[in-house]
Amino acid sequence: MRAATGLLLRTAARLCDAGVRAPSLLPGWSRGHVLTHLARNADGGRRLPSWARTGVRTPLPGPGGAGRADRGGGRARRGRAAPPCLPARLH
Repeated sequence: MRAATGLLLRTAARLCDAGVRAPSLLPGWSRGHVLTHLARNADGGRRLPSWARTGVRTPLPGPGGAGRADRGGGRARRGRAAPPCLPARLH
C-alpha cells in the first residue's frame, strides 16, 4: 500500500495543468476529479475511527451530497495544486 501511495503522489506531483484537466480512464472524470475523489475518500476514512471512538455519527457524503460538489471542483484544479493536501490525506 505504501508503494502504491508513493507512486500515486509522485505521479500527481508531475502533472501539469493540462494533465490534471485531461480525461481519466473513468468516463466523464478528469484526472483532477480522480485526485479530488481520492483526497475526499481519505478524509472519510479518517472520520470512521472518530465515529467509533466517540459514537458521534460522521457518515460519508452520499451521491449528490457535499462529496459530489467537492469532486466537481477537481475539474478546474491546476497541476501542482491538485489538490494540494492530497499527500497529507493519504498518509
